[in-house]
Amino acid sequence: GAEARAVEGLLLAEQDKAPDDIILRDLLADFYVHTGEWQEALLQSRSLDRLLAEGGERLLRLGQSLQANGQFALAEKAFSYVLTDHGAGGPQGLTALLERARTLELQARAQQPPDSLALRRAAEAYAALAEEHPGGTHAARARLARAQILAFSLGAPEAALAELAAVDGPRLPAALRAEARLATGDVQLALGQPARARLAYSRVEAEMGDAQEGAAAKFRLARLAYFLGDFEAAKARLLTLKDNAQDDIANDAIRLYLTIFDNLTIDDSTGATLRAFAQAQRLLYERQPGPAERLLDSLLAAAPQHALADDILYEKAQLALARRQPQQALALLAQLLAGNLWLWGMTRYKHNLGRAEAYFQAAAHHPYAMIEETTRGKVGLHYVRQMPRIAFILGNRLVPFLWPDAFYLRVVP
Repeated sequence: GAEARAVEGLLLAEQDKAPDDIILRDLLADFYVHTGEWQEALLQSRSLDRLLAEGGERLLRLGQSLQANGQFALAEKAFSYVLTDHGAGGPQGLTALLERARTLELQARAQQPPDSLALRRAAEAYAALAEEHPGGTHAARARLARAQILAFSLGAPEAALAELAAVDGPRLPAALRAEARLATGDVQLALGQPARARLAYSRVEAEMGDAQEGAAAKFRLARLAYFLGDFEAAKARLLTLKDNAQDDIANDAIRLYLTIFDNLTIDDSTGATLRAFAQAQRLLYERQPGPAERLLDSLLAAAPQHALADDILYEKAQLALARRQPQQALALLAQLLAGNLWLWGMTRYKHNLGRAEAYFQAAAHHPYAMIEETTRGKVGLHYVRQMPRIAFILGNRLVPFLWPDAFYLRVVP
């Protein structure tokens, strides 16, 4: 706006008077970051990096900010500048290589569905780092990232396990070794080997205790129990995680706990329908979309009014998106939301987080579809369009004036 341009003019005028004033140049670089003028920020940061002999640290920080703001081409350029100006052997060289590969991955995953060819290029970049600079933490992180792509995006789980086996050794940080073991368990579970997955998760739980990796292992063990139909064991583990300091883990624990709680206490006390739904979700995790969708369809046909109907429709919408069928996905989301668009009002079940997630996903794909024409609806839609990436966590009161009964909304930057 006009105010920003006035500030820029003032800074540039002062810089013309004192071209060697580092503080002014630093202020100008920060100004461009805060106003989102990323190209100018990059030029100023590179100039300062050279002038102050910072070894690429400033450029590295800017590149990570560019990543977070979806400026992937400029982020890649920032990391490349670090390598051009200071070399892979410089103080930030290996980190720049790792972040450059990560930028390729993030850019590929920003597309829906993710770009498999771009993910393959990211996997190759990770592999090159690990092969050319073996033995250290950066190589281990590159192998870990490549394994995730191989297993869950490129259909090569055995190759992923081989990568993960190399992330070991006493010189690596314990947390990094734990991450590799968790990933190993995830791949084994995707391969239909729950017993091996349980061993991997249990080892991390025993070794890492209450650390972040230990909490992640506890959640995975709870999820595994859920997949196998042992709902009481799953609930017991999840209850220990609901107050975990890591929001992602706490959110996942709350959501899974409420899925179990709602569907064991309403109209299916035996848990038969929930057990079948958990089996369908396990099939999805094992990358078996065909059998999973057939099971979901049979559940929906047998019990269209069951508490899980919303969750089933939501899973089917995700399958449609994965098949690049956005209109079919929107139709399923519309069916899910039909007759009850006021998510902040009395939903069929008070804790239905899947319904809220469906609302935001529908808004993201088709902003004006399925939103009631009311004052709150308009204000809420504006909020959704400005900040569409959300997570769910109990107790948050970020926007009570918009959603007085929807207390699970939390903005993710």
